[in-house]
Amino acid sequence: MKRMAEHSSYVNSCCPSRRGVPLVVSGSDDGTAKLWDLRVKGCLQTFPEKYQVTSVAFSDAGDKIYTGGIENVVRNCRPTASR
Repeated sequence: MKRMAEHSSYVNSCCPSRRGVPLVVSGSDDGTAKLWDLRVKGCLQTFPEKYQVTSVAFSDAGDKIYTGGIENVVRNCRPTASR
């Protein structure tokens, strides 16, 4: 278990990548999804949303991130951070 405290509210969902480098995406009540690199224990990229993020997931290939929130919309985000 690791503590990475860059969200400013409760974290609702986390999902690890299944391929490549050890990445995790998290979604929070602060209205952001964050991409984390576990090797450096830091946030690589933040995806701001208008509402709370209640669910996050990686695509099967690991090149896209999907986020969902209380507005019932699934968004597709493409990380720009180098892997």
